[in-house]
Amino acid sequence: MATVRRLQRMTQVAKARLGNVIVVGDRIEDPHNLSATLRTCELLGVQRVLILDPERLFSVNPRVSVDAHRWLTLERYHDYQAGLARLREMAPKVYVTAFGPEAYTIHELFPLFPWPFRWEPAPDRSRRTEGASQLRPRTGRPPTPDPGEPFALVFGNEVSGISEEMAALATAQFYVPTPGLVQSFNISVAVGVVLYHVTSWVRIQLGKEGTLTDWEVQELVRLWLAGRNRGRASAGPETAERSAGALEGSRIDEAKQSGGKAFDKEGGAD
Repeated sequence: MATVRRLQRMTQVAKARLGNVIVVGDRIEDPHNLSATLRTCELLGVQRVLILDPERLFSVNPRVSVDAHRWLTLERYHDYQAGLARLREMAPKVYVTAFGPEAYTIHELFPLFPWPFRWEPAPDRSRRTEGASQLRPRTGRPPTPDPGEPFALVFGNEVSGISEEMAALATAQFYVPTPGLVQSFNISVAVGVVLYHVTSWVRIQLGKEGTLTDWEVQELVRLWLAGRNRGRASAGPETAERSAGALEGSRIDEAKQSGGKAFDKEGGAD
């Protein structure tokens, strides 16, 4: 049974969750990178993660994730097209991390503080993005999202970047400007840098720490407690699955039929 102190802590954490920011892993291959991504999402209060894994390569490394995945709403799709369709349902605006002449800086799309520098990405970076030819060009004012509405941040494959199909969905591409000579951050580091900036921007713009309703907070805490009551080894899949339904109002059986999966503690699909 959870103590009063534990219940209060869970409620405090749930109130700070951002249910409208969705992190997407697009064919990321290294289990360490995705496990570290889940850890970063949990730590910064990003509740919803969508993983597109057509090659079935991902498994949670609990030593890296420190069991962060137990507290997140996770969906994995082996069917890539079904995963893209799910992304369309989840987020009307999709922002992909990509280098290229048409990319905005993170400071342009999510203006957290004045940024006077324009550090251009290395010329060869855009060629590393598989879907570069499908990305939309810069047009006038940056298409900054409404901080209170759902939007997705997509991180692509370590070698080829985002796919052409993902690029076609993108509202805009962006990158983190850097003054160094090496080409890019490690992807798990990039996730940390981007999410800290974007989640800070959302909270400051809204003037509050989280975006869940009171009912969603209560439901998420209930699911977390139910997971704890079943024990650590069995907490993952049902908690993730039910919280996905609670926070999005979606029917999980339909997600399963189209290829969606929830993770268990070892990263397999239920």
